[in-house]
Amino acid sequence: MNSLCFLFPILAGLGGLLVGWLLRGVRIKELNQELSERNTQIEHLMAENTELNTKWKAADQLAMEKQRLYDDLYTDYGKLNIEQRRLLKEKEDLEAQMTTPSGTVQQSQQNTPIERTEPAESASTKVSEKSIDTGISSISGQTASTASPDDLTKIEGIGPKIQQLFNDAGIFTFAQLAGASVEQLTSILTAAGPRYQSHQPNTWPRQAAMARDGEWQALEKWQDELDGGKETI
Repeated sequence: MNSLCFLFPILAGLGGLLVGWLLRGVRIKELNQELSERNTQIEHLMAENTELNTKWKAADQLAMEKQRLYDDLYTDYGKLNIEQRRLLKEKEDLEAQMTTPSGTVQQSQQNTPIERTEPAESASTKVSEKSIDTGISSISGQTASTASPDDLTKIEGIGPKIQQLFNDAGIFTFAQLAGASVEQLTSILTAAGPRYQSHQPNTWPRQAAMARDGEWQALEKWQDELDGGKETI
């Protein structure tokens, strides 16, 4: 009887240990399952993060491509603007050649009379100076017959008809055009009629001075900034 009293607590303790071990095993399984679920969630989050990074890079590439397209569009716009100005100038010159009456030049000659001195037979006789009523004088000793005329249409804003007006007024070279004042050039255009009064020769003497000095690159750069020979604000 006494031995049973001793065995009972021992058996009870062993049973408790067995039950505790079994319960701990169940808990371990539950923890392992929960850990597995957490790992699965982490993998899903990592996959989503990778996908977001890919989309982010794609968005950056789209933004860069958009900026590049904007830059190309701006460059093309600038080129088209320059080409448009050139075509408008050519159109204006062609219209002036096709629609201007033949008497316009004669009328301008009447409005701006030129005094010429008949050349002497002697080769040593100096060539007389030509003058017009607007106050423009040619270079001393230099006339159309002795000096090689320049192509004044290289000055932006001057077409063949305006060049002819200036030639009739005694202006044949870049040097002569550079030496003329804006008021004198305006007088020639005003005398030629309404068709030419809209032209503004403010930049022509400066352009001619650059052409006279051979500063062609600087002149072309400046002409790209002009609008039909007019300074833009």
